[in-house]
Amino acid sequence: MHLIIPLKLGSAALHFTVVCWILVNSWLGVQGVPQEVPKEIEPQCACSELWAPVCGTDGNTYVNEGCLRVLTTKCGTIKSLISESYEGECKQVNAAATAERLGSLVLIYIPLANVVVNAFRK
Repeated sequence: MHLIIPLKLGSAALHFTVVCWILVNSWLGVQGVPQEVPKEIEPQCACSELWAPVCGTDGNTYVNEGCLRVLTTKCGTIKSLISESYEGECKQVNAAATAERLGSLVLIYIPLANVVVNAFRK
């Protein structure tokens, strides 16, 4: 829909016609007329807290499949090689967690072993 209202046959009429045409077409969203540029869509960084555990191919348990995708793709900004291996918590413990647990056991075991050895020496 174009609105052209010539008032006189002079430059003022032409100016008024062009201004009206631009205003009406911008209100109607006609292409070629500058319009508001849509803002960039922010990546979705939230995931449901619903407990439906899944085991990732990296050996870590995730709250649910949605959280696995959000966490492993940095909110959808990168492609991840990690995917869902199976539903439920991971049955095997990942290497880092195992090393951490073994490290704390060794720290407890060594002093305890010294106490036991010293008790038998007396």
